[in-house]
This record gives sequence, C-alpha cells and structure tokens, in this order.
Amino acid sequence: NKPIKNDEFYMKFKIYLYNLLFLSIFIYGCGGGDEEDPTGVIKDNIKFTKQKDLDSYMSTIHEENPRFEQTRALMGEVFFKYDIRYELVETEIISDEDDEVKVRFIQITTKRDGDNVRKNQVNGVYILRKSVGFWKIYETDVTDSKFIRE
Repeated sequence: NKPIKNDEFYMKFKIYLYNLLFLSIFIYGCGGGDEEDPTGVIKDNIKFTKQKDLDSYMSTIHEENPRFEQTRALMGEVFFKYDIRYELVETEIISDEDDEVKVRFIQITTKRDGDNVRKNQVNGVYILRKSVGFWKIYETDVTDSKFIRE
C-alpha cells in the first residue's frame, strides 16, 4: 500500500467529517418531522442543505445534540466554501419507540464546479428524538462511507 500524503488524508478526513456532521444535524426551530412521519425532518434537512440555509438547516437538529455548535460552525463553512449536491437515496425506519426513532439511510453527495470533493455514498442510521412535539435529528451513526468513481 502506498502511504497517503498528509494533504490527501486531511481532505478525505474533512469530507468524512462533513458527511458525518451533515448527517447528525437536523431541527431546532422550524419545520421538521411530525408524529406520523418522523422522516420528514430528514427530508427538510436535505432541502435546507440544498438551499444553503444554515438557520433552517440547524432547525432540523435536536438542540441537545452534543455537537450542535460544532455542526453550526462546520456547516456554515461547507455552505460558504463548497457547492455540493446532497441526495437522500433511501430511508427505512428500523426502530420506533415513543421517544426515539432510528432510520437507516443511504445518501449520495456529489461535487460541483470542480471543488476538491468527489462523489461518495454514505450509509448510516439517524437517531431522531422529539423536541417540543417534533422529531429532530439527535445523532447520526455512519456505518459506511465510500467514494464512487464517476
């Protein structure tokens, strides 16, 4: 195996972190899921990401998320520096309790305009918890992340 250059490692690690934090961010003030469709908050999160609307994006993140402020800072940077397309390919509720829902997901991110980001697929599980009656993203567990050759 060929050693990875520091710049290459940093870029791959940063992309992984962007995806991880992106996935762990959802609801705090507007929109969000409801009793009937907890996955609505995930769809809202993707919509606000496409719009690069940081406040609305953060409204989809549970305010008790341990990385709430870090997520705000990171996503502000991502929205400013990069033009990335996010596509939620699949969701499936795998656990449904009164106060917590787990949703398995597959997401594709694709670079635009020559940014140093490639197309990749992220698989994982969103952990949603209620806040003031609405579902919000509390945590994201990324189970697999791989680059897709274009």
